[in-house]
Amino acid sequence: AVKEGVFREDLYHRLNQFTIRLPGLSDRKGDIPALAADFLSQANRTLKKNVRSVSEEAMNVLKNYSWPGNVRELKNSIIRAALLADSRILPEHLQLPGDVPSSLHNFTPAAPQSATQAAVSPENLDLKFAVKSVAAEAEKRLIVKALEITGNNKVKAARLLKIDRKALYNKLHQHKLGT
Repeated sequence: AVKEGVFREDLYHRLNQFTIRLPGLSDRKGDIPALAADFLSQANRTLKKNVRSVSEEAMNVLKNYSWPGNVRELKNSIIRAALLADSRILPEHLQLPGDVPSSLHNFTPAAPQSATQAAVSPENLDLKFAVKSVAAEAEKRLIVKALEITGNNKVKAARLLKIDRKALYNKLHQHKLGT
């Protein structure tokens, strides 16, 4: 970059005076519980939810994942899981790529498998389908939550969701949620 003239040589030498070595998250598995708790707290504030904790089983899944995206990937995973969870993050709320050992996925969920888990199962790796399914499931949950918060007042729910009332009615129809 210096040779091409897109990065200043003097700045390169100033920054190159010292090196900070920070191992990846895969080498710092012991940090995962504290990071997950902090990210869950942030997600609760942002999403206005009250997910209390990450279950022991879900924490085992997190600790056994390789984290190629490092801390940012962990944060995004916790935010997605918090969006899907009610009171605790369970393994079925985590949507990690397939390199989690399969033995960790051999649990029996308390509720039937949702469209979210079906969308990211190893049998169905169609990315467009998975993204649409996960987005639709998240949208449906947000609509239901907004209606709960507003006492089923659709005008207030639409405002909370930052969409107009007509768009909310269309989404209620689309997700087959009673109007």
